[in-house]
Amino acid sequence: MRKAQKQQAEELVKQIEEAHDQIRIYMQQGSIQSAMELLEDCQNGGITIGTLIEEIEGEGHPTVLLLEEYCELIYQIHTDLAEHKEISANKVYKLLRQKLIKAGNSLRNDIPIRKEIVFLPYKASMWDSLESVWKAADADPNCDAYVIPIPYYDKNPDGSFRKMYYEGDQYPDYIPVTKYDEFDFEVHRPDVIYIHNPYDDFNLVTSVPPFFFSKNLKKYTDELVYIPYFILSEIKPDEDEKIEGMKHFCTTPGVFHADKVIVQSEDMKQVYIKVLLDATNNHSEAARKYWNDKILGLGSPKLDKVVNTKKEDLEVPEDWMNIIQKTDGSWKKIVFYNTSVGALLQHNEKMLEKMQYVFDVFKENREEVALLWRPHPLIKATVESMRPQLLFEYDRLVRKYREEGWGIYDDSSDIDRAIVLSDAYYGDGSSVVQMYQKTGKPIMIQNHQIIVSQWNEIIFGKGMVMEGNNIWIPMAMLNVLVKVNRINGQVEKCIKWNREYLGENRKKYLFTDIVRVRECLYLSPTNADTIIVYNIKSDLMSHIKVEISSKCSRILAVHSHSIMCGEDILFVGMCNTNMIGKLNLDTQKIQYFGKTQNDKCEPVYGRNSIAVENEVYIPLLYGGNVLILDIKNNSERIENIDKKRRKLITISEYNHFFYFTTEDGQLIEVSSDLKEVKEIKLPGNKMFFTCLCEDGILWLFPYDPKGYGLKIELDTYSISKFQVPKIVYNAQRVYGSQNILLNARGCAMELDVTNRISTVKYHLNNNTWKEFIQMCNGRIHETYEDDPYDLRFYLEEILDYPYCVN
Repeated sequence: MRKAQKQQAEELVKQIEEAHDQIRIYMQQGSIQSAMELLEDCQNGGITIGTLIEEIEGEGHPTVLLLEEYCELIYQIHTDLAEHKEISANKVYKLLRQKLIKAGNSLRNDIPIRKEIVFLPYKASMWDSLESVWKAADADPNCDAYVIPIPYYDKNPDGSFRKMYYEGDQYPDYIPVTKYDEFDFEVHRPDVIYIHNPYDDFNLVTSVPPFFFSKNLKKYTDELVYIPYFILSEIKPDEDEKIEGMKHFCTTPGVFHADKVIVQSEDMKQVYIKVLLDATNNHSEAARKYWNDKILGLGSPKLDKVVNTKKEDLEVPEDWMNIIQKTDGSWKKIVFYNTSVGALLQHNEKMLEKMQYVFDVFKENREEVALLWRPHPLIKATVESMRPQLLFEYDRLVRKYREEGWGIYDDSSDIDRAIVLSDAYYGDGSSVVQMYQKTGKPIMIQNHQIIVSQWNEIIFGKGMVMEGNNIWIPMAMLNVLVKVNRINGQVEKCIKWNREYLGENRKKYLFTDIVRVRECLYLSPTNADTIIVYNIKSDLMSHIKVEISSKCSRILAVHSHSIMCGEDILFVGMCNTNMIGKLNLDTQKIQYFGKTQNDKCEPVYGRNSIAVENEVYIPLLYGGNVLILDIKNNSERIENIDKKRRKLITISEYNHFFYFTTEDGQLIEVSSDLKEVKEIKLPGNKMFFTCLCEDGILWLFPYDPKGYGLKIELDTYSISKFQVPKIVYNAQRVYGSQNILLNARGCAMELDVTNRISTVKYHLNNNTWKEFIQMCNGRIHETYEDDPYDLRFYLEEILDYPYCVN
């Protein structure tokens, strides 16, 4: 019996009990006819209650039998009164009361309350956000659970409704679907209604009928519960910048109208509360308690569905199997390609171009990889409503992909099948990614800007060491050390860092600079917590642990640098801090400097440093200052050399003068005692990234790859320009030559005395490439596509290594 029905029956019992008092009074007053009429009303009340119970609980219910005894007693009393028999009013009251109490106790104890819960999904593909809750309700013997899919409409740009859709026939067979126009909400008044569409009339693309708006459904239930159909990236309550980008999800009509809102985690609950307090401009304790009671961080049912779905239980369509299976019966690797509404709205034609590129790559690899493309179910409706100029090209892409038949097109309502069936994910960042994370399988978020892969561009790092015709370069992005032939660009050796030295550190840019001392290469720890030492002759690797002070602020570091300081090595900007360390090569001990900069929360050091006798000069990225370390006396001081307080980027030294470049591309000449300062006007105002001073000539290389470099003869201040096609990370004089070797992204460049640059691109042969892939095994577990760490690289890793298992 429903709660409201039981309350109604109990209220009727109470009214009958009150009538017993009046019957006694009438009999005591001699108003027998009035007493008899009231007895008839009591009997009708008992019959009404009994009929209601029989309809719900079935015939023969104990409460009905007791009510029948009660009605029989009323009949006997009514008959005796009609025959004018002498009956005591108090006795009649006592007899009626005894029978009614028994019936009332049975009503209260023998009839369980049945809850009626209604689930109102609108898109079948989003049903997984409600399914586990429905399963729990359906399994409760005292609950009647109704799944009532509701229709929805596409909207025209002016907000009017266009085409109606109803997906009630797309739900799994085990779900009993009730037609939305066959359920009377006024009559049923369900105890709880669950929704996953919170937008009411605020969605620009689609809309459910106004009857099913959250503000209207509240009229028909005691409790309206909203569970989002999506999962967001996890955010901490103090991450204001991230909250700014998602707070619109927290302020939809469904959130305000619902009695309860169930979100994916406790952290997300606190984010919702923070946003709602701000949105309502009410930060009182009462308001905080209201939202705290209303928002529940119980987790998303979408994750329940993914975790509980087994691959062996899936029904894979025959036409899918024709694409998945190889001729020998084995399966190809399956990649789930997810394209979202948001990415298409943001990137427009560029996104369509990217999709075509993705299809081309997978088509090339179709013998080994099966593409499972699952576009967001609202993507076409969104294009029609908000980007109609893209509709023709989008339809052409879909039609061409489906007609060619080499890939799977999944427009079904079952997203969990795609997640469980696939071996890896590639596509847009969306709530699907949060679900996919639970599988532990590889994830790459696509970058719409990357259309053409350039493998050689993986190879770059700030530092380089020349060894004859070879160059040693720490690869910043992939965290390996490579040996490259500078004459032909061939990568001859790849060395992976010993994972024992690095622990769980999986950051990029672990090591970016490099120094050679005798037969050993020393790697400057940019984001690592240890210095790597590699012996070229013995091919052995060791490490020197860095002690990081608790007073050091961690920063986002992309480069550090190192220089020789006498017989020792100075590392500037170590371990994603502003710490400086001097390594004694004899004792392998580190002496720490930079205490004045440790509390800074962003990088403070320029691109390079200069050592002059016992002092090291380091340009600072604030205040026009230079940091001077006295290595012998273990002291440091800061001197200002630019009254304009610009950032100082590079430093060079010639003939007792220092030369600093500034953030606006100008040159400051400073005497060695720092007393004489002169600014030298340079053409343009572009920042210079790298410098080299040799034989009185200062070479400056721009940060902007479209800019030009400068050759400055410091004795005469004669300036000449030369074109530089790429960013230069490091410049060194070639042994036995006047030429300068430039370490750039993906290539080595050589600058001759006539300012002409020749370029040799780095490249990998097949054997080296396989070695490369092996070193990076596990690197792409979840990452953003980053040129050249692109889709092709991702496919190579998926195909070559067995952590993607069918």
